[in-house]
Amino acid sequence: MATLPEVEIKNDRGRVVWSLRDDAFLADADAPATVNPSLWRQARLNMTHGPFEVTTGIYQIRGFDISNMTIIEGEQRNMSLDHFFDYLGVRLNAEKAEGRRLVINWVFRDLGPSYVLTLENCALTYRADRERADADATVALERSVLNRLVLREVTFAEAVERGLVALEGDAARVAELFGLLDVFSLMFEVVEPKRESAAAEGRG
Repeated sequence: MATLPEVEIKNDRGRVVWSLRDDAFLADADAPATVNPSLWRQARLNMTHGPFEVTTGIYQIRGFDISNMTIIEGEQRNMSLDHFFDYLGVRLNAEKAEGRRLVINWVFRDLGPSYVLTLENCALTYRADRERADADATVALERSVLNRLVLREVTFAEAVERGLVALEGDAARVAELFGLLDVFSLMFEVVEPKRESAAAEGRG
C-alpha cells in the first residue's frame, strides 16, 4: 500500500516530533562489522513504513510512531475473541476504574474456549483457555450475546433474566465492568483544521 516518501511528523508549532531521517544510515543492506547482521536486518525492517494489510480486515500503520497502530475493519461482531477483549481494554475508563479490582471468567458455550478477564491497576488483561477459582463471577454465554451486551443492545440483568447468560457468583461485579466502559463513536476526522479559541473569536 502507498505511503509518504519521507516520514517526518511535526506538532502544531512546527517542531519535528518524529522522523526517520536520522535512520538513513540503515539504507546500506550490508551490516557493518560491529553490528550483528540479524539486528541490522531487524532495524532495516523497522524502516519500512506505511499502512499494511496484515490479513483480511486487519491493518497496521507502521513507522509513524514508536509503536504500531492496528485498525480492524468492520463491527465488533467480526473480531476474534482476542481482539474483542483487546477492544474492551481500549474502552476502559481508567479514571472510573481507579482502585477497582475484578476477576471474571468467560465461558463461550458455542465456541468452546474460556477466558479469564482481570481488572487491576486501571487496566484490563485477559488469558485464553484459563479459569480462576477465585473469580468474582463466571459467565457462560454465546458470543452473539457478548456482542449485544457490549453494544448495549441488552443489559446484563436482562440477559440473565431471559436466560441468555448463565451466571455463577456476583452479578453486580459483572454489571460493574460494563459500567466502566466508555462509549465512543468509531467515526472521527483524521485531520481537523485548527480551531480558534473562544477568546480569539470574541476579539474578531
